[in-house]
Amino acid sequence: MTAKEAIIKSIDLPGKRVLDVGCGEGEITRALVKAGAYVVGLDPNPAQIQYVLENDPDAGEVYVQAPGQSLPFYNESFDSVVYNNALHLIPSDQQLQALEEAVRILKPGGFFYIANPLAQGPSHELKKAIGDEIYVQPSLTKAIVSIKEKLCYEEKEFVYAKMFAMRDYEHYRSRSIRRGPYQKKLYEKHNEKAKKLFHEICPKVDGGYAISQFILVNLLVKN
Repeated sequence: MTAKEAIIKSIDLPGKRVLDVGCGEGEITRALVKAGAYVVGLDPNPAQIQYVLENDPDAGEVYVQAPGQSLPFYNESFDSVVYNNALHLIPSDQQLQALEEAVRILKPGGFFYIANPLAQGPSHELKKAIGDEIYVQPSLTKAIVSIKEKLCYEEKEFVYAKMFAMRDYEHYRSRSIRRGPYQKKLYEKHNEKAKKLFHEICPKVDGGYAISQFILVNLLVKN
């Protein structure tokens, strides 16, 4: 399953106003627009915003540069908020603040889709190869539990295998650095190790190489 398929199956989209936090390359943002939603893609990284604006954004699609910890929107102004593979990148001492901000801008009864990587799959192994282990941390789990106790209830929790394709290793590496600039120094130190592992564990498919990552999804509803 792809990330966009998991989201589209989980939340009501046609005619709804959706915020995609940590929108990255805009793939999810565009997919949600095509599914009938009015979508704002938000990312704190100026390089990501520049990338999506230079790569044919769809009509009706809007992008904003801002951090998830301080959303520049009115209270109860969105029907759904999506945090796809992004919340774990926020500093642990600010994750609860980011969750509270997301709930603040949600309408009552609105969906809060939170997807984070587990420590399984080739994507995780490649992160480990450069010394950047990204997975669901205890601090994030604690923050989600806190939000559920105070402001939301959980509709469901599930795990799926996210599949995506990269043209080649350099495509994977450049994408990783654009999404997380701090990784540039890690790749400079461990590039050959990561490149070798990429070709060992990522099978060839049409369009490049397949990469998988196991994802934990918490689908919450605002009280």
